[in-house]
Amino acid sequence: MPWLSSVCILYGVLNIAFGILAYVNKGSIVSLVAAGAIGIIAIFGATLAKTHERIGYLIVSVVSLLTLGRFFKPAFIEFKIYPAMILAIASIAMLGCLVVGHFMAKKASSAPTSPLEPTVPPESN
Repeated sequence: MPWLSSVCILYGVLNIAFGILAYVNKGSIVSLVAAGAIGIIAIFGATLAKTHERIGYLIVSVVSLLTLGRFFKPAFIEFKIYPAMILAIASIAMLGCLVVGHFMAKKASSAPTSPLEPTVPPESN
């Protein structure tokens, strides 16, 4: 699923960008390292998904859940929009895309190989 890999890479780049912004605006080295690591791991998962889909997307989903867990309270209880709510919503969207991609792959694998293929009736003796 090339669209899902692209979304995962975009999610990783978004995390890296927010880490750089935190470093530039607040001088937070911890945010730079943490967001950079999350972004790199998400991009790694997206590239790994091209050869090993299950493992790659599992890595991205774990990273998304961890990011959502980190930013859920500041975003939805304390109502801090920047950067908490943006990253929380991005993590929810990423998880939603992963779920949609999972069900699309399930549907594609259970579909018949070719609708034009003739069916052979069982032989009767």
